[in-house]
Amino acid sequence: HLHKHQGSVLHPDYKTAFPSFEDALHRLLPYHVYQGALPSPNDYHKVDEEFETVSTQLLKRTQAMLNKYRLLLLEESR
Repeated sequence: HLHKHQGSVLHPDYKTAFPSFEDALHRLLPYHVYQGALPSPNDYHKVDEEFETVSTQLLKRTQAMLNKYRLLLLEESR
């Protein structure tokens, strides 16, 4: 059933109006394949840690590039 539900979600009949409640239920129920759990506080914490790590690395790289640029300007001006 899951494979059939995935197919109906990937290729929905969006042109035909729902003639009845039963039809709407039958055609919308397969979207349960996209149902998932909400992120936990631990998930948010992990994302925050990863973001901080990447941000720190990017800031260090940016600072190193600026320092190199300033050094090149200083050497060129002599």
